[in-house]
Amino acid sequence: MNDRANVLNPAEEFATILAENPKELNQAEVNRGNNVLMIYNDENFGSRFEDLKSLKLSVVKMAIEDISGRAQILSSNTIGVVFLENKLQTFLSPFGSNTSGTVVYKIGIKNTIAFQKWRQGESSDISQEDINSAVYRLVYEWSKLLK
Repeated sequence: MNDRANVLNPAEEFATILAENPKELNQAEVNRGNNVLMIYNDENFGSRFEDLKSLKLSVVKMAIEDISGRAQILSSNTIGVVFLENKLQTFLSPFGSNTSGTVVYKIGIKNTIAFQKWRQGESSDISQEDINSAVYRLVYEWSKLLK
């Protein structure tokens, strides 16, 4: 079994539990995850876009895998969904660059310098518990896409 399955299978199981029983949510963990992650969702893009949920879910899964693997992507990029040329598509955008189209949904790291230090094993303001909370926050995001 590969690492991807090792990370995403339990994440999916927990997302399903949270979707079915929202009382299981640990709001303190979500809040702590919000201190690490920036998650943007444009509410103007709703259910009329049939592939939006699946695109958001692919971004959430990528973020979970990436953070679990010491954030090779999110330490220097934002990932998300953009509306461009009359269709929705995923994007990967380096920090500080502009993304073409209208950003519908995106996930990024708030304190990238501390995150990069953590990733390199240096002293950082980010702890393993913060990273765990970030993954928890993403699992919560996944659970909302299952409803």
